[in-house]
Amino acid sequence: GESAGSDIVDTWRQAIQIALADTAFSLVEVAVTKLGRSQFAVAYIRPEAPAPVDTLDAIRERVAGACSGVHEPSRMEIIYTGNYPYA
Repeated sequence: GESAGSDIVDTWRQAIQIALADTAFSLVEVAVTKLGRSQFAVAYIRPEAPAPVDTLDAIRERVAGACSGVHEPSRMEIIYTGNYPYA
């Protein structure tokens, strides 16, 4: 695979930021790789405070739902992080 162009990354970033609006989570970074015709996105998301796993799962579902129409076929993963860069 190869890195996606900035226009593709910006589309994913916008969808994720919209999904996280009015939540206690913020997008740190998003990386998108092109794998043939499909895309694989990884979102690094920072919770503002410790959160129970049920909340993390709900945020994952919310973001995945918001991104479902960004590109098909695609796959997305969320990595929760408290520190930049992603550690």
